[in-house]
Amino acid sequence: MNILIGKKYYFSYNRGYSQRMHSLSDIKISAVSEPITYSSSYASSDFAIMVYLDVGTLFTYHESQYQSGPNPYYYSSFVDTLGKETPRRLEADDFNYGDHILIVDLKTGKSIDFFSVLNFYYASKVEPLPSIKYLNI
Repeated sequence: MNILIGKKYYFSYNRGYSQRMHSLSDIKISAVSEPITYSSSYASSDFAIMVYLDVGTLFTYHESQYQSGPNPYYYSSFVDTLGKETPRRLEADDFNYGDHILIVDLKTGKSIDFFSVLNFYYASKVEPLPSIKYLNI
């Protein structure tokens, strides 16, 4: 399965910017859940599934910052929350930290979130953990 999910935040200010991006491609699937409702501060769906990713899925994380002016500054990193350089394929030891789950809205057929320790916003607790409930279908 080849799809791309990107979660990108871009903040511009005065003479600079700050951005973070996650993306998945060449997705390998280990399991798919029954239908759920899903709610996070980033996305929600009343009819979704959890797609459990497997070893070999390609993951990329990138963050950068720039500030112009008398003391210009630029920073760029592809190091993920586990301290590994991306882009890279998920490895067996990545699953020691939990599952890596792509949330797919069944009404639109689109991925809406990436629930994983590799998602900076969940790993750093910037965003609270989502609410997940199984539907009785």
